[in-house]
Amino acid sequence: MTLSELVRSYRAQVEAAEAVRAADRPGGRWTGHVVQRLRGDPHRAPSALFLGIASYVQPRDIVIDVGGRAGRHGLPLALRCKEVINVDPSPAMLARFKASAAEAGIANVQAIQSDWLSAAEIKGDIALVSSVTYFVPDIVPFIEKVAASARRRVIICMLRLPNPNDFAPYYESLHGKALPPVPGYREILPVLWEMGILPEIRIFPFDMHNEVLPDRGAAFKRVLTTAQFRGVDEARARTVLEEHFDELFAPITGGFTLRSNLDNREILVTWDTS
Repeated sequence: MTLSELVRSYRAQVEAAEAVRAADRPGGRWTGHVVQRLRGDPHRAPSALFLGIASYVQPRDIVIDVGGRAGRHGLPLALRCKEVINVDPSPAMLARFKASAAEAGIANVQAIQSDWLSAAEIKGDIALVSSVTYFVPDIVPFIEKVAASARRRVIICMLRLPNPNDFAPYYESLHGKALPPVPGYREILPVLWEMGILPEIRIFPFDMHNEVLPDRGAAFKRVLTTAQFRGVDEARARTVLEEHFDELFAPITGGFTLRSNLDNREILVTWDTS
């Protein structure tokens, strides 16, 4: 499958399953526990990936955080630059973004509720895209618009093993059909090359922030709030997770984590647009 076909197939199956219990989730998929997991203390100790991102950011820069969600990278970057503009379609994520900014005393941020391709033209010095490309079927116009918005640099971050792919074997047990993987770096790099973009690629250890689950209950909650498990009877899903717990989770100091996290890496793909 092409990158676009992978994304469209993945989204079609997940969205069909979500529609079964959409009434249980007012506000859409990006709510509740998911929002909390994707936020972060702007003053926390920086990860290796964040320091890699920040190494390109200058104090007078305007950073556009494309699909910046609750501000996991955008808010700490705002402490190092002139302004961060978070463009995200989720009202719940942007509400958490603005609340976290206020709690941290960060005023140099702006939130725009829109998907990227529908957003009005925005210009900044840096355009950051973190863990978003997995879900973008029209990747070429998406990247073209990202590059056009950045006066100096584009930074795309993704996992070597995208987390949505962790649950594919269990999805088939619950839904009766295989789940296509979301595209990762193997699929996006050829797209960039065909566009004439030759990026720099940097690899960092996986950031375990918010991925240490203190007990089995938290581990179940982590999985049950993912798109692949929504729309499934919770009792049935818990039965499947209990049967495969040791395959999916690994014990670590402080509790558990997804087993795939132990071997994962964060990949930074970047190029100069100036």
